[in-house]
Amino acid sequence: TELRAARAAAAKAAGRLAALGAELETLLEPVVGTEPLKTMLDLKPFCVHANVVGAVGGIDWNAVKLAEEYAATVEAEVYKDTELVRLASGRLLHEVIEALADEGHRITLLLAHDNMLTPFLVALGVYKQQWPLYASSVIL
Repeated sequence: TELRAARAAAAKAAGRLAALGAELETLLEPVVGTEPLKTMLDLKPFCVHANVVGAVGGIDWNAVKLAEEYAATVEAEVYKDTELVRLASGRLLHEVIEALADEGHRITLLLAHDNMLTPFLVALGVYKQQWPLYASSVIL
């Protein structure tokens, strides 16, 4: 029964991801060209400046939000695999645990890319299926 529930959840997530991908492909093809999901990584740095969308013609807030939802959904599905979470964030998690265990530490500053934060947040059990914003921070 657990396996059946897991398969049903995976099928539902795959369906949602496929629907998001298709919608995003349709929206981006006129702007990016064929197979836009293979060429674009993150729309925000290219399209948003001072909270104004329009640096790239044909991209609006809907496209930006849809792209972020798609990326976050992909990340959530990928990091359901605990081995991938361990591989992606194990060293960072180990560093954080060691720093917090050191009685003499006052402040420890660690830097990571946004795509590193996702598996780290998954490992901590606090990932909310949202792509980390630019200059995000995790304070423990």
